Amino acid sequence: EDVHQIVNAKWGEGMITSAMERNNKFRTEVEKVMGAGVLNQPGFLEKFGREARKHPWWLALLLLGVGAWAVKAVGQSPSASMAA
Repeated sequence: EDVHQIVNAKWGEGMITSAMERNNKFRTEVEKVMGAGVLNQPGFLEKFGREARKHPWWLALLLLGVGAWAVKAVGQSPSASMAA
């Protein structure tokens, strides 16, 4: 139901496609750092945690990117546009 609302709402134009593209970029970046196919292997979270401890700046950049995306998504929400 949520996907249907997003796809059919004027404010949701391109949101799902954009999110999928960002997900593919994220997967590509993670695989560059951690190795091809790593996201499909069991134990990914443990390996991700080890890499994050070794390279905290990498984790910080990832979190900043997700945070920036969230701020942008909230700014494009219907309630944000009605408040303006």
